This record gives sequence, C-alpha cells and structure tokens, in this order.
Amino acid sequence: MFCLFYLEAIMKRFYTLIFWGLIFVVSPVYSHISGEQILWQDIENNLAITKTLSPAYSDYLVLIDGLHEHDMQMLGRTDIDIKPFCATLHNEYEKQVNGVIGAFGFGGFTLLKIDLLDCSPELFSSLMEHVEQFVLKNGVSNVYVQVLDKHKRLLELFLSLGYLVKDTRLDLATGNNIYNLYKPLKNALPKDTRYVFRTKWLSTNAQEHRKVWRGFFTGHVREGSLEVFDIDVESKLKVGVFVRGKSGKLMGGCYATVNSEAKIPHVYINMIWIHESLRGRKLSKKCMNFMEAIAKEHGCVYSKLSTSDHYAPWLYEKLGYTALCKRPDSFYGVDGKPYGAYVYRKKLVPEPENL
Repeated sequence: MFCLFYLEAIMKRFYTLIFWGLIFVVSPVYSHISGEQILWQDIENNLAITKTLSPAYSDYLVLIDGLHEHDMQMLGRTDIDIKPFCATLHNEYEKQVNGVIGAFGFGGFTLLKIDLLDCSPELFSSLMEHVEQFVLKNGVSNVYVQVLDKHKRLLELFLSLGYLVKDTRLDLATGNNIYNLYKPLKNALPKDTRYVFRTKWLSTNAQEHRKVWRGFFTGHVREGSLEVFDIDVESKLKVGVFVRGKSGKLMGGCYATVNSEAKIPHVYINMIWIHESLRGRKLSKKCMNFMEAIAKEHGCVYSKLSTSDHYAPWLYEKLGYTALCKRPDSFYGVDGKPYGAYVYRKKLVPEPENL
C-alpha cells in the first residue's frame, strides 16, 4: 500500500513537470512573446527569463512604470519632475546668436547641449551669465556640464568663467576624455545687456524630446557645438532581457542599448527593474549577467549605466562595476535622507589593440 502511494506521488510529480514544460514550449499563453528566446526557467514558480533584440514599446513602458512607482515610494516624486528648458540669445536684429538646452534635477542644473553660432568669449560669457541667473531664480545654486577634451576652446571658456573640474572619464562613444565641470553660483546681474535672453520650458513628452535632440536650434551639429549626451540612439541595437511570469506577464527585466559602432563598443544599461514580489531571488543579477553576455556577443568592450542610492548601487559593485562619477546629495527621500547619483562602468573584455 505504501509503495502504491509512493508511486502515485512520483507520477503526479512527473506529469506536473511535463505539463509546465509544454506550457513553456508550445502553449499559446506565450504566443505574444514568440519572438523572445528563453534563457532561463523556474518551472515550479512559473518564471522565465527571455531575450529579445526587438523589445516591444509596451514592455518598455512596464519597466518605466515600475521604476516610477519605486521613485514615488522612496522619493515622493518621479524623474518626470526633472524640468528641461531651452534658452536662446538674440541680437538687436532678433537673430539668434547662441543657445542652450538644460534640465533642472539631481541637486542642480545640467547643461545638455550648447549651440554656439558665435564662439567669441564675450557672447559666450553673456549667454552663461543669463543662464546662471535664470538657474538661480529657480532655486538652484549649482551648474554641471560635461565637455569632451577635443572641444578645447569650450573647455577654456568654461574654466575662464569659474567652472571647476570635478573629475574626468573616458567617453566610450568617441574615445575622448570627458571633463565633468561644475560651478557654485552667486547672485549677480548679467553685465552684458545688449542681447535679448529668451527661455522656453520643454515638455517631458517623448516626442517633444526627440525633436529637441534632433537639433532644436539648427537642425544639425556644427563644429564648435557641444553635445553632452549620446542621444542618437535610433540606429543602435535595443535589447530586452525580461522576467516573465504566468501567462507571459512581464514581471521585470533589463533594457539596454548596444553601441557596437562606437569608437569603443559598449552597452548602456538604460534601466533594470524587478517586481517587488520577486525581489531577493537574484533575478537582477541573472538579468545583468545575460545582458552582459549578449553585449559581448556584439563585440562590446564595456558596460555602463547611471544609478542612484535608492536603486541599490551596491548590486552593480558586486557585479564588478566601478563608480566613475559621483554627485552626492543629489536629492532627498521622503524620510529626509540624502541620495547620491552615480555613473558606473565595467570592462567586459580586453580592449582590441587597434582602439
């Protein structure tokens, strides 16, 4: 009798394994993600990690919503509170002579793009004086900017206006060094009043941002213009490593952009998020390891990402990432605790000799 009971238990276990195996292989519950390759499975808990080189926009939005919910819990606000704006300088004939795009957030104001139609020290000084006073009026006392070392003239101009070098790091897209500059601001009226200074708050709508990044001022980037961030992502490979639950429901994952055509090929981890109910199972680590393996397959030498204290940066340090840029006390949580922002990087493979 005992043997029959034991045999029955074994058969139930066997049929359960067959059942869930069929679900992952042929069941229509995964039909809507048929283009995704299964990398890892936990049959007992109805979990799978999948890979796709053409992630759906709807999945991207699920990750965004998850991160925003986490931000609301920890900070009482989300990244949508970062306020971008553009500012232009016009001469007496209403002709634009210079302009900038920047954004408030992370404990200061960051210059994203500077378009210099006239690179003379006088006009540059006038532009930055107006920008700095506008920043002060909005309750911010620090300005940050990144300058590639190939833009030596711009670097000299910033240094002449009292900007300080915080640190430097290698720009993987161009192979140049990046100077991270900052300036603590003081109240002072602009000295040059010959020019008209105009500002416009920009929408946080993705379509509006796309128009901005494609050339808000001139339609193209000329020599002398400063592009701070790597914004031309349309031609780069987007990769999704997703955690799927029952019926293929997205429960988290990693979204990244592979830039194999850069001077130093690399992958940028745009975001990683795991549903609260699944945390503590090392799924973030698994997703990151799979993403790095995919990046290596596409010839990437480095992996890089940006994060902050409330996103558990210790995870990346355990995975071998090194902090290149730190901005302490960038913002405060709902408990009044200050949080820092960081840029991390990890070498995946030895650099080719021709780099």
